[in-house]
Amino acid sequence: VLFQLNVPANAKGGNYNRVFRTLWVRSNEQIVPADLVINVEVTETSACNQAPLFSDISSTEETINVRNNKEVAIDLSGSVSSPVDCGPVNAWFELTDEYGEMDSPEPEPLLINEDGTFSVAIPMVASRKAKDKDGRLYTVKFMAENDAGFGERPEISVVVLHDNRK
Repeated sequence: VLFQLNVPANAKGGNYNRVFRTLWVRSNEQIVPADLVINVEVTETSACNQAPLFSDISSTEETINVRNNKEVAIDLSGSVSSPVDCGPVNAWFELTDEYGEMDSPEPEPLLINEDGTFSVAIPMVASRKAKDKDGRLYTVKFMAENDAGFGERPEISVVVLHDNRK
């Protein structure tokens, strides 16, 4: 038996119940009457069809040049945009350290201002291993989500290039 249920596009969100009863059939077979209850959950969908977009991501420093083993906060800024009908934007950042010592255990929340801009100071350590000739690489990845889903995931890198002994 095929059962098809069409829900109108303008149906309001919520739960709907409908009871169906079997019919008596004239035959030699005995049919036990039964009620069938169908629960239909209608969720409202968003008109949002564009995920968040990042732009103008920049760093105050592309390289770290301070005394060895000193922690320094690198300022990163940019903007994220989302159409008005796409609900709130949730955003995060994640630090990855080439050495695995400063990696974010999980993405950190990124505060987005009303105009879509953000600014965050991320701590990094000014040190590199002696044999690491191309420098220690820190990478910050940005993530954002709205009703349409996850947007692009841009990243920016900062390098500790050389021995910074004073």
